[in-house]
Amino acid sequence: MTHYWFLQCNPKMYDIDAALGQLDRIWWRVPQHTTEVHTGDGVVIWRSGQDAGIVGVGRVANEPALHSMDDDDRRFVLSDAEDRSDQTRVLVIAQPCPFVPKAVMESLPQLSGSQLLRAPLGTVFPISPEEWEALSPLLPTLPTLDRTIAVGRDALPTPFAWGQRVGTCNDLPGGYDGYLQAGREILGEVDDQQPTQQQLVGFVMSRFDRKPTSAHNAVNALRVPGFIRQHGGTWELTPAGKDWLETESHARVIAQLHRAVRFIGEMLAETIEPRTTTELLVIAGERYGLGWTTETQVHRRRGWLQSAGMIGVTGDRRLHITDAGQALLEALQVTPPAPAPPGAERPATVDNHEVALGAAADTVSHSAAIAQELSESSIASSDPDRFERAVRDAFQALGFEAKWLGRSGRTDVLVQADIGLGRTYRVVVDAKSTSSGSVSDGQVDWITLQEHRVKHEADFIAMVGPSPKGQRLFDRAREAGVVVISVERLAALVRQHEAAPLGLSDYRSLFDRPGELEPEILSERAEDWLRQVNVTRAALDEIRRRAERSGPLTARELSLVLDDDPLVENTTVDELQRLLDTLASPLIGVLEGDPQSGYLAVSAPGVITTRMELLSRQLTGGGKHDEQRVAD
Repeated sequence: MTHYWFLQCNPKMYDIDAALGQLDRIWWRVPQHTTEVHTGDGVVIWRSGQDAGIVGVGRVANEPALHSMDDDDRRFVLSDAEDRSDQTRVLVIAQPCPFVPKAVMESLPQLSGSQLLRAPLGTVFPISPEEWEALSPLLPTLPTLDRTIAVGRDALPTPFAWGQRVGTCNDLPGGYDGYLQAGREILGEVDDQQPTQQQLVGFVMSRFDRKPTSAHNAVNALRVPGFIRQHGGTWELTPAGKDWLETESHARVIAQLHRAVRFIGEMLAETIEPRTTTELLVIAGERYGLGWTTETQVHRRRGWLQSAGMIGVTGDRRLHITDAGQALLEALQVTPPAPAPPGAERPATVDNHEVALGAAADTVSHSAAIAQELSESSIASSDPDRFERAVRDAFQALGFEAKWLGRSGRTDVLVQADIGLGRTYRVVVDAKSTSSGSVSDGQVDWITLQEHRVKHEADFIAMVGPSPKGQRLFDRAREAGVVVISVERLAALVRQHEAAPLGLSDYRSLFDRPGELEPEILSERAEDWLRQVNVTRAALDEIRRRAERSGPLTARELSLVLDDDPLVENTTVDELQRLLDTLASPLIGVLEGDPQSGYLAVSAPGVITTRMELLSRQLTGGGKHDEQRVAD
């Protein structure tokens, strides 16, 4: 089914009228809706400025790909601000048309809500079926597409420019080995039913037992890379989605994902040397500039790559590239790591437990200091008390009441979450240091751990040690009801908590499943909190910035102007409305307004800071914390 798009051009930067008079092909940048634009789509060319209106029509001749302006295009560039470099572009078969002024567009009721007219920031704007029905009588017939000029139709998808590939990768149901199977089932439902958004989310909830937010994420997991798109309020398959169902080629699925999402092929390349997920998180930040605080995005990429058979897992829980992954990697265009600034030292890998090298002791963050002490004390087997105290400090940093007991007949560390009647829980923790730098089954006294649980009336048992390894260790842990936590993983949780603090109810999920610790749920919750912070900040910034020109903004209007902000991608109108209601509540009082009329920012940034600090002090008893610790 054909889709239609407005492509906007600023006449101060590019002489679009002259170009349409002399060219029949233009390489057009597509920084928005990049995965939704496809070969054969119709194009309406819009000239912005004081004499705004429609000046041309066209047809998309290839899938968006990394491309520079050609020499013919460059002749019409009027400003150095126009980017001539390699960008994600489509080849548009274009022709001029009789001018349609903006005033005529505004007179059409069907276009009254068009983003192009209400919030014309960007280059690419969708035209709905209703808008096209009203608009098309004013336009000439669009040019036909000579299929011989289509670029790369049978090759692997070409990646977008790094800056236009999104940083967020959504997950699918099925666990690390089931992403692609679940994706095929959802695509099959789209192909069979052409469902609405509500119907597709309902299908995912019912078929995979997912909650609404998780089901929305699963739909976005297929939308963002361009496997599905909406048309007239219903979902349909894109060419890439049809290809997935018809060919079942895992390599083409991952190549399509790599095309639109950062650190897909790059992560594959980084697993030539086996890596833990924490190591990959460090690499993503240090080598590729991805500012992730949690491991969630690494886990999600693992799900896509592992279910496609491109990566596997070693016996010591490291991810490594497979033969199939190596074959795909050789065919992909992978972004090389950014060079380190001159004289800069990268953090050590997790083999050295990732400490901030070169930082002065008094500038190391609290979480970094705990991580460093966990690492160093875990291999100081001659002083086991030191490691036990470090484990205690780590759990205290997560918000628990943690006591170091460390005497014969008692657990090393007793952890308690004081939530309330029926919700409070206790964990006995065995801290296992070893000079070898790795803990195996033979070093754990499983019977004694059970005795400690009974003695201290605990709900859970945990064992913390450096680099736990061996399938027998994890099998015995599951049989004994023990959660195995690596030093690396505990340090990562402390670092995550410093950036995105969670509650004790959240942390209960750490202990619910015996065996190897599975922190993915916590990472998801931490990332969701961070994302809400980013959305709140972005919404406030836009409300302030547009107040003089646009007046109050509603949640729907905000969703339009935030649509292409990579920090808040996939934000729904309902999510924005909930955040706006919170900010406008009497307790917070940052905004003033209502859902129908929109909102204005009524508090200066300094006032917001003062109000939040005062609220924090009142909620925590005047800022006085009981920091008394059990004496060593």
